[in-house]
Amino acid sequence: MFSFCFVNKNNRGTRESSLLNQEIKAKEEEQRQLVEKMEAERQSNEERMRLMKEKMDEEIRLQKEEAERAMDSKLKEQAALLEKGFKDKADRMTQEIEEFKRQNTEAESNRAREFAEMLQNSNRRHEESIAMMMEQHREQMQAIQGMNARSSECASCETIISMINSLEACNCTNKLNKSTNKP
Repeated sequence: MFSFCFVNKNNRGTRESSLLNQEIKAKEEEQRQLVEKMEAERQSNEERMRLMKEKMDEEIRLQKEEAERAMDSKLKEQAALLEKGFKDKADRMTQEIEEFKRQNTEAESNRAREFAEMLQNSNRRHEESIAMMMEQHREQMQAIQGMNARSSECASCETIISMINSLEACNCTNKLNKSTNKP
């Protein structure tokens, strides 16, 4: 009967250890998934930035082409007016061209500033997301380390219980030997 009590304790310790190991494995799986999520987020952000840059470059290229066509048209109109002797109109056209150049330069500057702000905001959101995931990672690692410590304690308890059971088995054997050796 004395042995039975230790066997139950040993089984309970084994169950606790098994449950703790399952808990540790679940936390490690959560950790692995978090790391994968962080990597996917990083790749997604890089792809988003690349696509935004390509789109912005294409928009700038198209606007420059349009501005060049408009400028060519105005220059041709100015040349035609000069040929016909319309000096006043040619001067107004020169002013229009200068105003057009100024507006075009201003628009390009505004687009570049807006794009820089967009990139900055996107990077800030990405950094905040990564920081949050890193905090989750740190918390999960602390939980896993705590579980590992408890698992080690359970393993020590199991070793002690196993030693007690072995000693008890030896005592039972010794008692049995003594009782069989009696005359």
